[in-house]
Amino acid sequence: MTTSAEVGPSEPDWSEQGLDLDAIGLATEFSDYVRRKGIPPGDRQQALGAWLDEMIAGLEDDAEAD
Repeated sequence: MTTSAEVGPSEPDWSEQGLDLDAIGLATEFSDYVRRKGIPPGDRQQALGAWLDEMIAGLEDDAEAD
């Protein structure tokens, strides 16, 4: 895994982005989503796509509001 000290000048430094880009944070958020919605294990792959679509739509709405 690349640390911020190893990132080349043309690559973004993700270390300063906070939990929004953190894999553990995303997994935790998805787990909470699955629990809230009561999604069974067999439907989680499709639910992941729906959850990501919801997140993207929310980010696009926020960007348009600015």
